[in-house]
Amino acid sequence: MPCGRSIALSGRAGLMEGDEEAAGAPRRRQPWPGEELHVVVRVHPELVTGFLIDAPGAP
Repeated sequence: MPCGRSIALSGRAGLMEGDEEAAGAPRRRQPWPGEELHVVVRVHPELVTGFLIDAPGAP
């Protein structure tokens, strides 16, 4: 059964400046389909919340 998660973070965020700093970020970065990755943002979460998205009957 297909499902996913919706997650919201609250906290401090800032742009990762320069290629060296961004190169140290995890490699799981992927832009939205059809888009390019122009900036990398580092988030220092203070609050993390979310919920499970369940799609009964989805193919």
